[in-house]
Amino acid sequence: MTMATRGPYRALDLATKVKILKEVKVGGTAKQDIAREYGIKPNTLSNILKSKRSLLDALENDQFKFSRKRMCTGTHPELEKALLVWIQEARSN
Repeated sequence: MTMATRGPYRALDLATKVKILKEVKVGGTAKQDIAREYGIKPNTLSNILKSKRSLLDALENDQFKFSRKRMCTGTHPELEKALLVWIQEARSN
């Protein structure tokens, strides 16, 4: 018995996701065709559309660069800032 092969994993950057959102908003092209054009499954396109508000909010606030692939942030941002300051001070000495 052979196992089914999994297709390639596509991690789209935020700029591509915004481009997809604009294409869907303009209309004229079926969502299946848009998904096929970008090499993603229709379910992935559906997930991008569901996260539309959070994606656009993050980009409006300049929270992330367009080249990022994920919108993950740290659990403890204050600790990360303090650690960054400590690393910069340690390197300067």
